[in-house]
Amino acid sequence: MQLTVVRRLAVAALLVGLLIGGAVGWAASGDDTTNAAATPAPIVGGGRAGTQAAKPATAGEGTEDRSPTTAAAGATADEDLENVLARALNKGVSSATKRYDGTVEAAILADGWSTPVVRATSAGRTGVAHESSRRTRMWSMSKAVTAVALLERVPYGALAEPVKQAMTRALTASENCPQRRIVLELQRRYDGPGGAQEAVRKVLADAGADPTGVDVAATPPDDPDCQRALTDGSLGWNENPRAAALQLGTAEWTIGDAARFAHHLAAGGYTPRGAGKRVLQLLRLAKARSTEGDPSGF
Repeated sequence: MQLTVVRRLAVAALLVGLLIGGAVGWAASGDDTTNAAATPAPIVGGGRAGTQAAKPATAGEGTEDRSPTTAAAGATADEDLENVLARALNKGVSSATKRYDGTVEAAILADGWSTPVVRATSAGRTGVAHESSRRTRMWSMSKAVTAVALLERVPYGALAEPVKQAMTRALTASENCPQRRIVLELQRRYDGPGGAQEAVRKVLADAGADPTGVDVAATPPDDPDCQRALTDGSLGWNENPRAAALQLGTAEWTIGDAARFAHHLAAGGYTPRGAGKRVLQLLRLAKARSTEGDPSGF
């Protein structure tokens, strides 16, 4: 009997999050801001605590087989998947540590797992740690979180065209001035920075991620080009060019929480007003070259 196991995988790193097809793509990230020690640990075996066995189906029939023998085979397949992915992450983070100066962290989460598989290294070390409690800034992955929070409040079709364009640039080119425009819109829709923070916390909490690292400041833009873009109509914002916006890229989470958010998004977890579906559609677009420093390209 041939068994078919279908998995939705979420792989995350702390600087870049790209969604490709039905899975979340990944890029390893170096960070020289903190070099927390990582304790080498062996590859995890024996399946995750609380893991649910995949529902197997006979090939070509698509029918569920609930026999004990088949269930055991499904559990074995689940454990094999975990070990294969853990070994791949081990190899990836170890290789990245040899090539780049900094700390590398990676995590992966599959359907039915209670917790992500996490691998991390420290600067100057090649040993692989199993878990990482190290908190790191969300940086550009905050753009996807912000977009979800806004679209849970306002459906995409109800946004002004410049706001839609800014969201596309923020998610496909990782540009910061369009991201500021989205944060300003988030603050407007949620009655200020405090309400916007609560909206972002809810997005993280809904994914099972720790939302406590979103206590960040709202500051004016420090880029003159961005100030001009916010007032020349290209970003659809004609109010105070130095309006303060939450610096959500400086919010903090762990690599495991990044994987939880990515998996929840990929699994269709953000359903209000079609928020998650729309963000996935935008993230699947071809990546664009950043035009930062050239407001005419926004």
